[in-house]
Amino acid sequence: MATVEAAVGWQKWVIAALLVVVGLLGILLFRADDALAQAVRHPQLEVVPGAVAGLYTAGISHANVQAAAFNLASIALDVTPKNVGQKYREFEDFLSPGELLAFEKQASSLESGIKSRDESRVFIADHQHLARVGNDLYKFSETGTYEFFSGDIHLGNPPYKVSMVFSVDDEPSPDNPYGVVIHRFDVEQA
Repeated sequence: MATVEAAVGWQKWVIAALLVVVGLLGILLFRADDALAQAVRHPQLEVVPGAVAGLYTAGISHANVQAAAFNLASIALDVTPKNVGQKYREFEDFLSPGELLAFEKQASSLESGIKSRDESRVFIADHQHLARVGNDLYKFSETGTYEFFSGDIHLGNPPYKVSMVFSVDDEPSPDNPYGVVIHRFDVEQA
């Protein structure tokens, strides 16, 4: 009888140990599933300076210059009543002296109109073209629709053409990180 009780006692310990192992495996499985779900919901992104469309090209490539031109044009084109003043001041850092005078003449009336009408503007490009027209001189153009909103009301989306002539010859600075000088900037309804 003692041997039967000893065997049953030993089996109870084995069963208890197996239950603990199964419980730990269940907890680990749950944590692994949670970690995988978090990784899918919040993927880690590594941003590489100079990368365009997931590819890195060292130096000044066509894709890098086109992306910089698009970003520069977007500074002045994509505005809201709250950020229009800041965006226009930021854009002025890239303008040549002659283009700065022309832009300043228009900027104050555009800014006051945008604020008084509570107007937001977003340019959505459907075609872009970059051409090198000289040594470090480029012409960038894009066509698309200019979306106008007043609060939550959509005011329209007429077609527009944006063209910009710029050079990449200045030394980068905190105000002008691209080292770009815009010599001409035109926005016109197509």
